[in-house]
Amino acid sequence: MPNKIAAITMVKNEADIIESFVRHTLKFADVLLVTDHQSTDETPLILQKLIDEGLPLYVNTFTKAGKFQSEVMTGLMYRAFDEYGADLAVALDADEFLLHDMGGSEDLRAVLQSAATNEVYYIEWINYELAEPEINGGKYLLGRPCRRSKEASPLQKVIVGREAALRDKLILGQGNHHAITKGTAENWLFSVKKDYLPNIHLAHFQWRSAAQQAAKNICNYLGNLARFSEYTIYAGSYKKYFEDYIAGERPPTEQIEASVAADLSHYENECELCYTTGNIDVTADVMRLAEIFAKKAATDTVLLRQRKVTLILIYDGDTEGFNSSLQSMVKEPYPYKEFFVLAKNDTNFDEMLDLCQKTGERITVVAWKNIAALPQKVGGEYVKEESDN
Repeated sequence: MPNKIAAITMVKNEADIIESFVRHTLKFADVLLVTDHQSTDETPLILQKLIDEGLPLYVNTFTKAGKFQSEVMTGLMYRAFDEYGADLAVALDADEFLLHDMGGSEDLRAVLQSAATNEVYYIEWINYELAEPEINGGKYLLGRPCRRSKEASPLQKVIVGREAALRDKLILGQGNHHAITKGTAENWLFSVKKDYLPNIHLAHFQWRSAAQQAAKNICNYLGNLARFSEYTIYAGSYKKYFEDYIAGERPPTEQIEASVAADLSHYENECELCYTTGNIDVTADVMRLAEIFAKKAATDTVLLRQRKVTLILIYDGDTEGFNSSLQSMVKEPYPYKEFFVLAKNDTNFDEMLDLCQKTGERITVVAWKNIAALPQKVGGEYVKEESDN
């Protein structure tokens, strides 16, 4: 039987390209698993609209501030094997389009369907860019004039067979450039040998417009800084973009020095876009990311100090509204908390007590007539009052 093909990706702020990526990828893949890393642009909205079309696209959200790409992509790979029955996992970024050297998506699909599942394959990584980056931003990316580097990058990306991953307990390295297994001697990490899958390559559209470059590079710098610190290659490789932007310099739209025209005739008419505008607001993207980091820093500070928070829910006889608010209250993720219910109405009082007990949490119930004693019972440094309506 032909292989079932799963594509996996982790994305962040890819609104200008995500629709093109999804539609093209699902021309050769049976399923696409996406982890959205707290995008602050229209990426989540576009993904949801594509899901609503009925495409075999599954999206979850990753909320940690740093760029934990290796961990997330490895998790997606095993999820593709275990939950979706995939035989082959194609690890991609949203700016990467898998292409057949001489044919279209059907030829590409045929190569992948016949690949051995006990192997790890490497694929050539070639830089592409738009010839007219500021024109037709809402058009399918592979239908726009493009140029490409004459030579492939010294780096590469990987496609992993199910049997190989399970046999060697493989993990994907940061950037999906390597499949890695732990050595048996001193627990070192070893990159799996390079066997190239013939006749296919990745078109890497890292640069698509000046605004896109600026937003992506700054957000990558901040994300890698939060994860790895500024003294690593992951953050350091992006720091210059960050400093240049502060100094008023803007990235050029043309990055490939030795380029040739790219022949994408097999792909240019395979998709039409419905939801892409191509508009990018650098300031808005970076400010929203800064807000996420600021909130995380505040939460981490509170967690470090282990300050208790008291949550008080007022019960006013509305059992349905009370239960809804109660469920939201006990799901509050902050660990250092205590719960109180202030019973304002005796109607359905026993039902209210039963709902509290079913949560499995320790909840103190205080009658309205004893409200004067509530301040002495509350132990949190912060008090949050909830309502059942």
